[in-house]
Amino acid sequence: MSQIRLTKTTEIKKILEYLKNKWYAMDEVEIFKMAISKLYQDELNSDESIEKLSEQESIGINQSRKQIEKGDYTTYSSQDFLQSVMED
Repeated sequence: MSQIRLTKTTEIKKILEYLKNKWYAMDEVEIFKMAISKLYQDELNSDESIEKLSEQESIGINQSRKQIEKGDYTTYSSQDFLQSVMED
């Protein structure tokens, strides 16, 4: 079995304390296993929900993900968006 080394920063300590209070019967190693498992399940569920979309919707989402990865997107504040809609 391989090991993972983790530096306990102040932020990680706070998170562990919170999770210890939530999952009081678990030690830190079990908490990490649970957290990683939850992240993995969330990713699988995300992928499964995309598979349930129509082909066109899946293509659109995948294109959006690629644009985001490349930094090829524009952000709008609510005010900017409302002004552009009102001008059209």
